[in-house]
Amino acid sequence: MNREDNDDRRGDGTPPEGPNGSPYGYNPTPHPEDAPGGFQSTGGHGTGSGGYGGYGGYSDYATGGGDPRGYPSYPGHGYEGYAQNGRGGGIPGAAVPMERASGRVDVMRAVRFGFRAEFGNPAVWILGTIGVGFAFFVIALMVGFGSLAIDPSGQALAGTNSVLGIALNLIVGALTIAVTVFVLRGALVEVDGTRARLRDFFSPVNAWQTVLIMVVLSVTSYLLSAGIDSAFGNFIVVDESSGEVEFNSGPLLMQLVFLLVLVLVNPLYAFWIWYTSDGRHSAASAAGTGFRDAVRNYGPLLAFSVISGIVLVIAAIVTLTLALIVLAPAQILINAHLYRQMSGGMIPVEQPRG
Repeated sequence: MNREDNDDRRGDGTPPEGPNGSPYGYNPTPHPEDAPGGFQSTGGHGTGSGGYGGYGGYSDYATGGGDPRGYPSYPGHGYEGYAQNGRGGGIPGAAVPMERASGRVDVMRAVRFGFRAEFGNPAVWILGTIGVGFAFFVIALMVGFGSLAIDPSGQALAGTNSVLGIALNLIVGALTIAVTVFVLRGALVEVDGTRARLRDFFSPVNAWQTVLIMVVLSVTSYLLSAGIDSAFGNFIVVDESSGEVEFNSGPLLMQLVFLLVLVLVNPLYAFWIWYTSDGRHSAASAAGTGFRDAVRNYGPLLAFSVISGIVLVIAAIVTLTLALIVLAPAQILINAHLYRQMSGGMIPVEQPRG
């Protein structure tokens, strides 16, 4: 045995004790990072037994094992707590206490959450909105110039039923659906109590079911819009022989009825995509469950839909759409919170204002 080994052991071969009885001369410490071997937690961050450095309190809380600080734990489905997004609750400074929603919506609480989450993570939500808007602008320019190169007269783009017009709508629709799927994922990560990072947007859950329900809703909306356009087309009748213009009030009344029906029905289906994006439902079950939850909360959801729509339109007109840079992502985050409320999912505990 080397001299160094003899120096490190007592006569009976056991390690020497420190001043307070700890082996190898270490004093007991309340800080796990100072202890021999570093963090020794079995909590998880989704990266193994030690998690993200093994903050056991946060990790156990996220997976339903209890929290030493006294916060309640919520065992159960993968979407609950912080474990849903695969990052657990072990990120220092990111975990917040969670609670289960009652199934009744509190619109103002969702609004407060939406703006707090947005301004708490502006690089993702505000700058991200600018980036997405710029990308759509560039794509529209490319498609426009490409269309003119194919048909300089511009006739190929005349009307929505033209070949290039249909192609353009399909391209824009596909891009919109793809972006929506990613954005929904990021918003749900925020509702999980964690600041969303860019890579979180590109790990959607149940993506194909979400795409399916969005396609069905888009086709239905297109058919209804076509009916409205057809009715509005007969609102003004021009007599080509005499040049007289005749106004027909019947189609106008029909159009107003269609618009009113759309407004009234919107809250009943607007949240279906959240159910699939959260990984809890297929497209079919999302429609059934989302409809029932919306009926239970129909009054507040309808009021929010109408008021928020009016605010968005007025703000867009007054600021030449610049206000949408802030209001659009806030609307998405508010809807994510409303969905979790109405579905009885997990939402962050609202901290009192200090």
